[in-house]
Amino acid sequence: MRRGAFVVLAWAGVATASVAAVTYVATAGVTISHEDHEDHDDHATTPQPTAVAGVPGSDRRVAISGAVTLDGAPFDAEFLGVRVVNDGLPAICQLGIVPVEAGRYQAVVLAEEEVRGCGADGAELLVWTYVDETFVYSAEKLKWPGDGKSVTFDATFSTGSPEGATFPTTEVHGQLTKNGAPLPGGTVIEAYAGDVRCGISSLRYSGDFEGYAVVVAGPASLPDCREGSVLSFRVDGEPVEGTVTHNLARGQDGHELDLVVP
Repeated sequence: MRRGAFVVLAWAGVATASVAAVTYVATAGVTISHEDHEDHDDHATTPQPTAVAGVPGSDRRVAISGAVTLDGAPFDAEFLGVRVVNDGLPAICQLGIVPVEAGRYQAVVLAEEEVRGCGADGAELLVWTYVDETFVYSAEKLKWPGDGKSVTFDATFSTGSPEGATFPTTEVHGQLTKNGAPLPGGTVIEAYAGDVRCGISSLRYSGDFEGYAVVVAGPASLPDCREGSVLSFRVDGEPVEGTVTHNLARGQDGHELDLVVP
């Protein structure tokens, strides 16, 4: 299994039979096969990720469901996920990838206490789907309805405006270790452009997979998170070695960067 896939499988719960045909997309936290899915239907599985071990907050998740349309019509899709924006910082916050069936979906959104950067008072969420090898984001956003709530969120997607209500971002993913061993669930990872925090997440585990993925805001969300700036990282508030360029290339060209805590 190629490096990077552990993050996707842990967060999205999507597996395909041919690893060589799988592409990592950190913007959504999902693996997408570029081969015909019909060839692999007998092998594909969609397990749900478990709660973050030792980290409270699962009782604060929000359940959303509703009707969705693509270019004005109900549709079917294998993948739907959730992006949360909290104080201008975006984060990957679906518990697991879910399908769209006849224009309907149900999803669970993680709260801030369980995964940093996710749902909290003042945050907004939107949904995304994947059609014709393109991620398409909803034109609508929903204010965080309150911890533990179940709400309806109807949304529209347009292939002519796939960005929807989002802005360009840079995605960074990799392993996070100390002395060769993985750090515990809940460990906080932050991305900085100079002294400005532009991204935040925390470490999650599911089964045998572990990793981190940080979605870094661009200047459309936070003016000081400038394109072309050098991004550095902090783990639980302490600087670690390793930098990448803030290129706003989204998940298809996300950076892979393993971080080691001294």
